[in-house]
Amino acid sequence: TLELTRGTHTLTFEKQGYWSVTKTIDVQGDTTVSVEMYPDLAAFKLENFPAEIKTYQNTIYELTFTLSPIQTSATYNTYLSISGLSDVIEVRKDGSVISPEGGKYYLGDISGPTQISIKFKAGAVG
Repeated sequence: TLELTRGTHTLTFEKQGYWSVTKTIDVQGDTTVSVEMYPDLAAFKLENFPAEIKTYQNTIYELTFTLSPIQTSATYNTYLSISGLSDVIEVRKDGSVISPEGGKYYLGDISGPTQISIKFKAGAVG
């Protein structure tokens, strides 16, 4: 609990082993602030990722999610590796098709939320 005067305040939350988080808040009365902190070994968070994916054998499925940097200082020359899918049809970054390079997909520098789509043919049930 913090007691702050009315007005705008910038708060920085720090914990060893995690990226720090800075938030600017406008206090006009009782205020609650929620903060998500991520381990400093993580560079990205996945947003809009489905909690459950249901596919049927031999069908085409497109998985779309948002890749958001936690800290942009760790998000240069980003590659996407896909495991567990043997029949990837295409990968897109913000709508543009990305070609594989040595089994990985080069996404480049990710400085803000980026939409990723992976279209694949579902194999056996599982």
